[in-house]
Formats: sequence, C-alpha cells, structure tokens
Amino acid sequence: MRLFEIALKDKEFRSLTTDHFKAYEALADHFHVFHQQCIFHHFQNINKSVYPLFKDKSLSEVEKMQVALELTKYRNIFRTYNEQEANDLMDDFMENKNTLNKGLYRNLDKIMKHFQRHTIHKKQYNP
Repeated sequence: MRLFEIALKDKEFRSLTTDHFKAYEALADHFHVFHQQCIFHHFQNINKSVYPLFKDKSLSEVEKMQVALELTKYRNIFRTYNEQEANDLMDDFMENKNTLNKGLYRNLDKIMKHFQRHTIHKKQYNP
C-alpha cells in the first residue's frame, strides 16, 4: 500500500478497475475509492464452470440449450448501463436460482458478494 500512497501523492484517485485478485479489494477499501471488478475476468471465471457442461455427454441437447439460455440471461445483467435495471435483472435471476445449472449455482455466493463491485460504473452513468 505504501507504494500506491507514494505513486498517488497529489493525484486524484476515484476508482480502480481490477481483475479478481483479492488484495485489490483491500486496496480500494483503504483508499475509499470505487472498485469495479473487470467483467471480462468475471465472465471468464463463470465460463470455466459452465462450458464443460456443453461437452457433457450425459446432458441432452435441450438441457445444454437451457444452460446457454441461463448463461445469456446472467450476462445480460451486466450488459445494461442502468444500475436499477441491473438490480432488477439480478433479482429475477435469483428468483429462479434453484433451477440453475450447477456451474452457475456454485458461483452464486461469490457473484452476490461482489455484485456491487461489478456494477459500480452504473452509478456514474445513467442515460
């Protein structure tokens, strides 16, 4: 943190966009700045859990299509520029959490813990 304090001396520091390295959370909290976690890295982590299901021979094509639809519905939460819309979409998504595929369901706790860090930019941009 000392390195950041030296580098940021006399500079305005309002926000930080990072991958999902845990230490960045403490850094952002220490400096009291908005911390947005990178959506690209977030989707990459979700994909690692979900994509193997598309090659799973025990799932039918209909079940694989359901997985794809759930994944698209989830991604759409983050494709809006409006915070309220993102919150509403997440609420709708969570209402059906018991029917989700295992890949998305396993990530729900992590998703909810960091939801605000993924959507912080929506507070500043509302067309």
